[in-house]
Amino acid sequence: MEKLDNLVNKVKIGSLEYLNHIFRYIFEKIPDEVKMQSPFLVKGQQFCPFLIQSLINITARTDIDILVQD
Repeated sequence: MEKLDNLVNKVKIGSLEYLNHIFRYIFEKIPDEVKMQSPFLVKGQQFCPFLIQSLINITARTDIDILVQD
């Protein structure tokens, strides 16, 4: 189970990095009138509580350094 848990956490970290790039692009490059209509922002607001909980769970692990390095 630990191996599966590590793989899932790596996928979560990669997903969060991907979402970070998308949101940074939206907030930095897209005009305000257009960004409020972006489906990524709507979905981001819906998933934000889950993403925050995942971050809390991942950072609470004792092997966080190994997960981030991988």
